[in-house]
Amino acid sequence: MFRSIGLVIVVHLALYALHEYYQRQSVELEREIFKKYFPEAEAWGGYRVLWNVMPAKRTNERKQRDNDVTLLTQCSVNNLHYVTEMLQRWDGPISVALFVPGRHAFTAALCLEMIARCYDTERLTFHLVYPTSHPPAFDSTSVWFRHYNVNVNQNPLRYPHCRKVRETLQSVNATNYALGGIPYPHNTLRNVAKRGSGTRYVLLLDVDVMPSQGVRHVFLKYIGQQEESRRNRTVFVLPAFELLENMPLPRSKTKLVRAFALGAVRPFHVETCPQCHHATKYEDWFALEVNSSVAVAFELTWAPSWEPFYLGLADVPDYDERFKQYGFDRISQVCEMHAAGYRFQLMANAFVVHKGFKSKKSFHRSKDEENRRNWFLYEHVFNQELKLKYPDSKRSCLVGSKRQGKSKVSFKQHFKLNTKTKLIRDQNEEL
Repeated sequence: MFRSIGLVIVVHLALYALHEYYQRQSVELEREIFKKYFPEAEAWGGYRVLWNVMPAKRTNERKQRDNDVTLLTQCSVNNLHYVTEMLQRWDGPISVALFVPGRHAFTAALCLEMIARCYDTERLTFHLVYPTSHPPAFDSTSVWFRHYNVNVNQNPLRYPHCRKVRETLQSVNATNYALGGIPYPHNTLRNVAKRGSGTRYVLLLDVDVMPSQGVRHVFLKYIGQQEESRRNRTVFVLPAFELLENMPLPRSKTKLVRAFALGAVRPFHVETCPQCHHATKYEDWFALEVNSSVAVAFELTWAPSWEPFYLGLADVPDYDERFKQYGFDRISQVCEMHAAGYRFQLMANAFVVHKGFKSKKSFHRSKDEENRRNWFLYEHVFNQELKLKYPDSKRSCLVGSKRQGKSKVSFKQHFKLNTKTKLIRDQNEEL
């Protein structure tokens, strides 16, 4: 009996000692992580920004740096796995604004350690953004704590193996919308990514939207041949598509055309918001000769609710940071470019692809309420301010009660391919 009691006491003492050990190591780990990732942050409205957490190595040649194009994107920690895919799809610099409120900051630090250890990050820069009301917090209870060796001075990242990094990043449990009750600030993050780019030209994409192969090279070659007047107040639109889940991303227009003919690809938001990309004129784009040497196809005309992805100078108007959560966040910025006199040119062979078909079932519950609120801001506040900001402009984005903050959700195939029979060939060939 006494031996049993003594054994219980020894076990309890051992567990207590182990607990104390891990507590001390947790404090040391917290100190190391916060020293590395969370120094003094810059105030940005109701947020704070930590710049260049993973600084890209840039050339000392000012001319080369100025004439490059940076891919800009933003996300919360659950979507960092898309950034690793962007590294493979884009061969230029990438600027990422990462939203890290509260305890998500600790998870973000571990994720960035994984990415830095397992990927070539010379072209990759992260800027961490958090609300002033939710500063970074250490989370030793997180499942992610297991991925970190408590001996921070030797091998800080013991797990996972690099082959499993993307899978591990996909396991992060978080969401963009209303993250812990905190409105997701898309436009704040977009402005931060743009401010942190450091190149003359930018391409801003959502993190789950991937560019086709060679976009940067084609754009820089084309823009380098244009006069200054041709570059100013002109952006170059990339037609956007969505792809069936588990299908390979088409790298060229030829493969995209095949995928479209097979029904594996369709215009972006064609089911959930057809007017958001209808002005891109997909039918005319498909009618162009595939892989022709022409870089720019033709000029597009702005239309209400249009939200294209585009390449352009980094001095395009900032995104209005009052638009949070869902609705009119990119529409409002494109609207301002229209009011400011920008021209929209369509790239002939380049495009972007979203992985997965968008459907009304994929939206979060509060989407309609957020959309109505942002529509009111857009229609009755933002557009009225544009009149004062551009008093000489004859362009207006007002659409009256045509939309009233509601996205159309019925599927409408709003274009037909005149040359579809020519496109359905070699169906078994890999996309």
